[in-house]
Amino acid sequence: MRRYFGYAVRRIRLRTLSPAGLIAAVNDRTGASLRLAGLADRGEVGAAYVQWPDGRTGVLTRSAAPVDVIQRTGRLLAGAAAAGLPVPAYQKIVDLGTQRVIIQERLPGSPPDNVDNRLVGDLLDLVDRFTGLGDGGVDLELYLTSSGPGFCLHETLAGHNDRSRRLLARIRAIAAEQPDDRPESGNDLVHLDFHPANVLVDRGRISGLVDWDGVARADRRFALVTLSFDLSIRLRTGTECRGLDGSGVERVVEQLACAAVEDVRRWWAHMSLRQVEWTIRHGYDRAVVDWYETIAERGLDRLDSGRPISARELLD
Repeated sequence: MRRYFGYAVRRIRLRTLSPAGLIAAVNDRTGASLRLAGLADRGEVGAAYVQWPDGRTGVLTRSAAPVDVIQRTGRLLAGAAAAGLPVPAYQKIVDLGTQRVIIQERLPGSPPDNVDNRLVGDLLDLVDRFTGLGDGGVDLELYLTSSGPGFCLHETLAGHNDRSRRLLARIRAIAAEQPDDRPESGNDLVHLDFHPANVLVDRGRISGLVDWDGVARADRRFALVTLSFDLSIRLRTGTECRGLDGSGVERVVEQLACAAVEDVRRWWAHMSLRQVEWTIRHGYDRAVVDWYETIAERGLDRLDSGRPISARELLD
């Protein structure tokens, strides 16, 4: 059993990290002489801290992405770091055949154990700093017409219940309004899973943004859709949100309202698919799935009528 926003998760199909075996495989393949220095205590599939022979520390994670995709992400992060952004450098990428291992710089700080309005303000400031840093990235894909590669699976919503099927129909209807080859606008660097669990905080300030397995070139405000879902669920469940209230969510949706409503509508459709599909497929408590569906539906109701997202309607 795992807890998610205070609710039990009945089954998780992701295999957790086996650091000793991976480190041994990396050392055997590369002669790196890494040693295990500890385990990270957060994240869906885990990470391990490693130490190089020269004393540097790194974070070991896995990826199913091809080597060239990971290398491209590394180049984008190097550009962001050069611009002063708190992102990790990729120290080594190792292809083990069935999976890739990334050794990345260990940044200072740790994931926040609480999210308040001040942290929300810092997150909004951080998003703006990624403006214009998307050169060399791939365009954002929303998967509104067909399933993504291992996530955003249309079949999950189609097979779950009547409510999820209605949501899927709305998502596909939104997709049908635009050409299939319509690229998402923007040349910003976008973290595709932007929420508080993927930031590090040191002495009260954001010291890192990690978990760059999903990255794209698009409008940076796409990240605020992910954040809107996360904060809304936190407030609905009362989880790790001392000092967070509706005004924090309002600040996020106000920034989101600066983007064109039609763009936000497509982004919201994508996030509705992604979040609801993930919670269904990974066996989250029915209440959690229902909350995600409610947030998805209320956002789409506003956007379908040409109005921006309302924090009050998300939270009521």
